[in-house]
Amino acid sequence: NPVLEELRRDLTEHLVTETRHQIETRLAEWQNAQPAPVAPGPTDDELQALVREQIEQRLPERLRLEIEAERGRLLELIEARQSTASDLAPLVEPLVEQTLQRRLASLEEQISQKVLVAARREIDVHAEQASERQRELLDALAQRLDAMQGRILTFFAIAALLGMGAAGAVYFLLQA
Repeated sequence: NPVLEELRRDLTEHLVTETRHQIETRLAEWQNAQPAPVAPGPTDDELQALVREQIEQRLPERLRLEIEAERGRLLELIEARQSTASDLAPLVEPLVEQTLQRRLASLEEQISQKVLVAARREIDVHAEQASERQRELLDALAQRLDAMQGRILTFFAIAALLGMGAAGAVYFLLQA
């Protein structure tokens, strides 16, 4: 589904970029506070490959579960990058949660807008169909009236003649 692929791509890029930035910032702050040097963890390419692999496996089926799983994987990568970074998790977790909540809100808004557009299209189609049916009914009614117009005029003419005859009869009766 192209929409899901686009959402997956946008979500992945945004999460990876923002999370990487936040992780590097927090890690730099933490390393500046630590006296001993820290052993390097996985490279950025390895991290991206891991994230991409996991997203491709689960995103089409369960978008929300994948986001939560991505959050968990990011926390695991933080722990792998710095074995003594247990103090860092409480600092990063709220930032990741905020990022995920903002992205989910954005996705929900986009989806609701697309649903509204689809509903409006559906309503327009139904309105046009109803309008077409009304036109057909009006045309059929007009044809029936045209067919009955001669009969109606004949009945009016007969009623007028009968009315004039009755009026004449009353006149003669009153004169006599």
